[in-house]
Amino acid sequence: MRSIEINSKLRTIKESSFEGGSRGSLDYLQKCVDGTIDLVRVDAGVDLYVNDEGLINGTPDFFIFKGYHQPLAGNAVLVGSNDEGETVSLPKWVTVKWVQDRVEFADINTIRFMAGAGKFD
Repeated sequence: MRSIEINSKLRTIKESSFEGGSRGSLDYLQKCVDGTIDLVRVDAGVDLYVNDEGLINGTPDFFIFKGYHQPLAGNAVLVGSNDEGETVSLPKWVTVKWVQDRVEFADINTIRFMAGAGKFD
């Protein structure tokens, strides 16, 4: 199944794929975010998984996803979801370019500066 991985340390966004099924999906998602997962709903049928402890584990690498209310720490992966909430292949309209247009990478110092300036609610 198709996915898009966001690597905040390397500042890369790339298309990828994974095997379906609940165990295969969970293993893949945890590998992408380097830990336990937390869900951020991006759009209907589009889920963004991040490291559940990303804001408390000391990672210095962040990204901002336009339209989301706070910065996200560490790596992430975008996958599709169906009406039953199952992880499925990413919709074709979600492209690397679409994600690049919505992601801004930042380090911890930039995030602190932006937070101090009231950029996040």
